[in-house]
Amino acid sequence: MKQYKSCLGVSELSNWKFFYKETSNGIYHFLGLRNSGNEVSYHGEGYDEVLSKCIEFAKIVEKNIQNI
Repeated sequence: MKQYKSCLGVSELSNWKFFYKETSNGIYHFLGLRNSGNEVSYHGEGYDEVLSKCIEFAKIVEKNIQNI
């Protein structure tokens, strides 16, 4: 995790922390970690776009957890 930088939290996903690293010029890898150990990640072009996709995946995980 040392190579990843922390990014701002998402207020509606208080159980999650998001981290990122720039793997190439303009290419990012985001990792979302839930306090219970669940993980989501996304790799692609553009900081905002990749963060949004990772947040979208985290919301799907939250929805699935609530339906258990």
